[in-house]
Amino acid sequence: MPPNCETFVDVEPRLGTLVVFLSELFPHEVLPSNRDRLSLTGWFIERA
Repeated sequence: MPPNCETFVDVEPRLGTLVVFLSELFPHEVLPSNRDRLSLTGWFIERA
């Protein structure tokens, strides 16, 4: 998405769905869930 874009997407937590994005580039929020779900978090670190 281009910077300053007002478009947003709601992604339902469905079986087989994977969402990957650079969190520092995309404002986002995680809403409360009524069911169990899994989360995977990772970091990319640049060597100086």
